[in-house]
Amino acid sequence: MKVVLTGAAGVIGTAVREHLGDRYEFVSITRKPRDFSHTVADISDFDAILPAFAGAGTGLHACFADCLGGRPVGPAG
Repeated sequence: MKVVLTGAAGVIGTAVREHLGDRYEFVSITRKPRDFSHTVADISDFDAILPAFAGAGTGLHACFADCLGGRPVGPAG
């Protein structure tokens, strides 16, 4: 199954990729270029992330403050 993973370079995202990468096809989204297959985009930019979701069965939102330029994600942000 194709899974979109935000925060793919963070602690949780890295653990998910490393431990579940043999079970799922991850489409990783990161804010900066990385040394693994990914899409570079800010998750607050809908048009930039939309193509990553084509054909995806689900998504896993694993990013925290750095995903939105250092602003906290959620009610505090």
